[in-house]
Amino acid sequence: MSWLTWRLQRSTIIAAVALIAVFAVVVPNLDLSSHLDSRAANGLFVLGPPAFATVVAVFWGAPLVAREYEHNTYKLVWSRDRSATRWLAVRVGQLLAPLVVLTIAVNLITRVLYDRIVAASQYPPSDVTPYDLWPPLQLTMVLAAFGLGILAGMVARSSVPAMGITLVVYAALRIGLGMFARPYLLPPLRYIGEGPPDGSMPVGFGYLDGAGHELSKSDAVTQCAATSPTGVQKCMGSNQIVRQYVDAQPPDRIQDLQLIEFGIYAAIAAVTLAAAWLVLRRRMVA
Repeated sequence: MSWLTWRLQRSTIIAAVALIAVFAVVVPNLDLSSHLDSRAANGLFVLGPPAFATVVAVFWGAPLVAREYEHNTYKLVWSRDRSATRWLAVRVGQLLAPLVVLTIAVNLITRVLYDRIVAASQYPPSDVTPYDLWPPLQLTMVLAAFGLGILAGMVARSSVPAMGITLVVYAALRIGLGMFARPYLLPPLRYIGEGPPDGSMPVGFGYLDGAGHELSKSDAVTQCAATSPTGVQKCMGSNQIVRQYVDAQPPDRIQDLQLIEFGIYAAIAAVTLAAAWLVLRRRMVA
């Protein structure tokens, strides 16, 4: 990293290092036998890595180019001796090393936290899974966030609007892909009359009639669920509800799902960085 890059980015880098240091100190000192600390640990596990990626997107990526437009320093920095596109490539390249190092640090600390949560509970919460802890996936999530921030700054040409756009877009991406699209990246398997294997990713459940057709979760199902145990089967039979099914991704597919999601985030990172480079080049030519 050059002296100029360090001078411009030192506040954000130091802030990120400080936050990760606090994270590293808090994790080993949580008393997971305490209900309050246990809830805090679950929250840190679920929100910690996405929060770091969001910080990278909003505070590293978005102001990178937007700041030059705001302060009119681009007229001096992007000279004939150093083109704007070369400047962007150099700045991004110099920031990649600290990004990778900090992402690995977050990954290691979060994995320690996960191991502590599992060791402290015989049945850890369903939302506490190591899916996002696969290092290549977590790294591409951060790089995609960085690329989105740079592209937003290129379009907005102002730091605050760029930061807002980046926050909204990246949050929508993480929620949409992580919560809604992830279970369907591969067609889920259906288990009828038995539960999926341990370690499966649940997708959904429902009911089947005698012909194997899916039934909507109607009022009859709700009524049957509220019936006394001795009357449940009779109630379901009278409403032609004969079997229950569970859709899930079995454990042997988890790695495939991670690879697909890795490819999606890697493509987003590549496309956003390439788009930012092309937009900047076009502006300089125009």
